[in-house]
Amino acid sequence: MDPIQSTKDICSIVLTFDDGPNPETTPKLLDFLNENDIKVIFFVIGRNLITKQGSSIIRRAHVDGHIIGNHTFSHINLMRLSKPQIRDEIFRAHELICQYTETCVLFRPPFGVTNKAISQVLAELGYSQLFWNVDTMDWKYKKNAYWIDYGMKKINHYGNNIILMHDIYPTTVGNIRYFIERIKSIPNICFSIVEYQE
Repeated sequence: MDPIQSTKDICSIVLTFDDGPNPETTPKLLDFLNENDIKVIFFVIGRNLITKQGSSIIRRAHVDGHIIGNHTFSHINLMRLSKPQIRDEIFRAHELICQYTETCVLFRPPFGVTNKAISQVLAELGYSQLFWNVDTMDWKYKKNAYWIDYGMKKINHYGNNIILMHDIYPTTVGNIRYFIERIKSIPNICFSIVEYQE
C-alpha cells in the first residue's frame, strides 16, 4: 500500500463468525482460512466447548491465530435476565474460553441486543462489545448462497466493515471461498483483525 494513501480510501474487512464451534463445519472453515492466510474473529458459545471436539476446535482456532470472543454460555437473550444471571452467562463461557486462549476480552451479545446492565457486567469483567455493520443474513438467505450477494451489497468500499456470518451453517462454510473471491475484487482491500488483538 502506498504510505501516503489515505486510510479512508481503504476497504477494511473484519470477518466474524458466531455461534460455533460446530464439529462438522468449523474445521473445514479453519482449513480454508489457513490455506488463504486469513485471520478472523470467532464468537463462540460456551456450551459448545464442553465436548472434546468443541474444545479441540477452539484450541486449534487460537493456535492458528484467530481471535476467540465470548458469545455467552447458552446463547440466550441477556435482556431477559437479571444482572446476576447475565454475569453467570458471560462468566461461564469466559472460564471455558480462557482454558484455551488465556485471555478473552471481546464480547458479542446474542441477537445483537444490549442494555445498561449488560454493559455494566461487561465492564466489570474487562470486556468490550463488538457488533457488526454488515450482516450477510447467511442464516436466512441460504438458497443458492444468496447471502453472498446480499452481503456484498452491504459492504462499504471505503470504510471499515465488520462482517457477520455463522460457522455453523454448511451453506456458509461451503461457499465462503466464493465470498472471499468477491471481496478480493474490491480495490484497496485489506483483511485485518489487528486492532482487536488482546
